[in-house]
Order: sequence, then structure tokens, then C-alpha cells
Amino acid sequence: MNLKKKIIKILFKIPDPLYFFDKFLNRPGIFETIKIFLKYFINEKKIHIILILDLLKKIYSLIILVLLFPIYLSFLLYLKKKKLTLISINTWQIGALIQQLDSIIKNNKNKKFFLICPDYLIEFKSFPKIYRKKNLKYSKSSILYFFVYPLLVFKEFSTDAYEFEVLNKNSKFNKVHAQKNYNYNYKNLFKKLNFNINSNQNRLVTIHIKDEFFIKGSSTRISNYKSYMKTIRWLIKKNYKVVRFVHPKSIRDIFKHKNYHELTTLNESEKIRQFYLIKKSKLFICTQSGPASYNFVLNTTFLQVNSYPINVSFVTKSKDYLIYKSIKKNGKYVSLKDMIKKNLHLYFNPLKKEHHGYILKNNSSQEIYEATRDVLSKNKSYYFSNYLKGLNIEIPARYTLSKIPKKFYEKISKIN
Repeated sequence: MNLKKKIIKILFKIPDPLYFFDKFLNRPGIFETIKIFLKYFINEKKIHIILILDLLKKIYSLIILVLLFPIYLSFLLYLKKKKLTLISINTWQIGALIQQLDSIIKNNKNKKFFLICPDYLIEFKSFPKIYRKKNLKYSKSSILYFFVYPLLVFKEFSTDAYEFEVLNKNSKFNKVHAQKNYNYNYKNLFKKLNFNINSNQNRLVTIHIKDEFFIKGSSTRISNYKSYMKTIRWLIKKNYKVVRFVHPKSIRDIFKHKNYHELTTLNESEKIRQFYLIKKSKLFICTQSGPASYNFVLNTTFLQVNSYPINVSFVTKSKDYLIYKSIKKNGKYVSLKDMIKKNLHLYFNPLKKEHHGYILKNNSSQEIYEATRDVLSKNKSYYFSNYLKGLNIEIPARYTLSKIPKKFYEKISKIN
């Protein structure tokens, strides 16, 4: 993201709908935000700039609502008459955009929602086109956005996707996405598609790796491309065409072969191309990052590796598979049940006192290879929901339809 675009997003996007400092909060009000800021300052001995900016945005929004109360009241009455519901979602990250918008619409198929977002604040501006007009009204007007902005800041005036969030212990995410009964309008997205890769879906495998160069600082969701090399070699040997999606900072050209390609997803046409290729793939291998959200709207088989957090299953269909990161302490694996008791299935921070001594382990090269081979060879697999029920584990993922590949199931069964 260039500096100008980044500054615009920081200044004009709504405050982050979710806060995860000392606790998980959904669109806190002004006084709650002040409390969060003060607690962060006391604990960390530094000022959180984004929190200050969010607080200023909320104060500004409240002032505007008070000053223009009659106008905003009239607008809210207009929305009610037209049976339109304003939605306030994270549009500046592609994964959050897809996850939140799709969850809201699928959960309320008899409602019509109103998404107002200028092109410069939405990561994939063509994506909303796949929804039916009876479910979604979409405006790119900057004037309208700045008018409704104060209504989007406060949860009293707009709907959000908190009840479907990955880190919400009572998330309805997997319940909603177990119902595959929405008719998407893909043709609106593919009208101007033009590229020269043969996309024979019987031999195409696409891969997305959220590597350590994608973000600054640490993340529990990153993977190392080296752990995919064995899998890529096996796929090429089996005559699959492999497409890996990369970003500008990715290590490139990791494999030399006529059937191995690397494609960027920077501009709008490249994002549409990525969506199309995943749709046409025999298998999409992903981590829990942006493109994994296409799982909710495509019928392609997904294999999510290095899955974390695991409060929900981010792959949702009965033809999908996942293998997840493990936690070790003193050289021994921590059971899934113990992970959940300590909330380690939700978040992990080695700097926190309560997490000292624990290590978050990525899936190995062998695990990723074996999972890919099991999926494409249609080896025996096991429903993740049944596995959780067998361990008497009550987390939102128990409603998923996704499965665990044979070899990974054998490994975790010994741990748990």
C-alpha cells in the first residue's frame, strides 16, 4: 500500500469495529474508548496513536449528530421506510470485507442492507457486485459516505458483524456458513476478465501464503514459503498447474517450471483474476488470511494450513479441510482441550506473562505435503466437528462441516 493511500484510509475509515487490547469489544463508545486508552497507556507506558484518532472520530461524530439531529432523524426515517439497514464493516481488509459482508447477508436473507463506501476505502470494490439487489444496495458516493459517517461509528444506528467474528467465543460464524443456500451473481464480476493462463480446473491448484514479509511485526497467522516446497514439487510431478499468489515483498521465483506461476493481486483486475482462478481450481491451499474468505462464496475445495486461531473453522464446506498450528511447552504438545482452557485457541503472545514458556508451532513441510496428498488422493478424512464433540470441546467450530485429513488426524489423536 502506498503512503498516500494509507494516510487516506487511516484518516477517513470508520474506527475499527473491534478492539482487542485487554478484552474483546465491539464498537465501544466514547467513555469506553477513553478507558481503553488510559489502561493501554498505564500498562504499556506509551500512547496508542490509532486509539487517539478513533476517539477523535467518535467525538466528532457525536457533535455532528447533535448539531444536525433533525436531518439525521429524517434520514433514519427514510431508511426505515425503504426497509434499508446501514452496515458498518471493515472494508479496508479484503478478508474482513468478505467475511463480514457475507455473514451479515446470509444471516438475514430477507433484509436489504445498505453499504456506502468510496472506492478509496474498500480493498476489493467489485466484490459487492456478486450479491443480489434485493439483498444489497451499494453506493460509492463520497458525499453520501461522509454524511452517514457518524451513523456508521455508533452501533446504535448501524449493523455490524460482531456476532460472526472469529475471536468471539459465541460466534455464529460456522452456523451461518453451514447453510450453503445463497445464489451469487458471479457474471457481474467476470465481465472484463482477460488473462492467458490455462485454467483447466481438473489440474489447477492455487496457493496463497501469508508470509512474514506481508506485515511489520509479529503475527500468529504467517507461514514460511519453504514449508510449501515439498508440496509444490509433488504437485508438479503429478502434472498439476500451480499458481501462487504473491505480494510485492514476497520472495519470488521459488520454483522453476513451466507449470508453476506467480501472480500479484495488487489492482482491481488482478483481484478479480485471483477470485476467478480460485473458483476454477481443483484445490486452493491457503492460510487464515484474506483470500481464505473466498471459501464462503465459492464451491472450490479449500485446504487451510497453519490455521490459527481455531475458535471457528475458517473453511466451512464439507469438501474443505484444515490442519492447525500446535502449541508446545517444555518440548511437549499441549492438548487442544488445554489450549482452550487457557484461551490459547484464541490468541497467543509470547510477550505476555501468562504465555511465557509456550511456543506456537507452524505446520511442518511434511504435514502440509501429507494433507495435500490426502485431499487430492481422496483418502479417508474426519469431520472436525465430530472430533471436537468426541473431546467434549464446546467452541463455535463444532458447527463446521469441514474435515481433517487422515495423516493429520492420526497425529493430533495421539496428542489429545
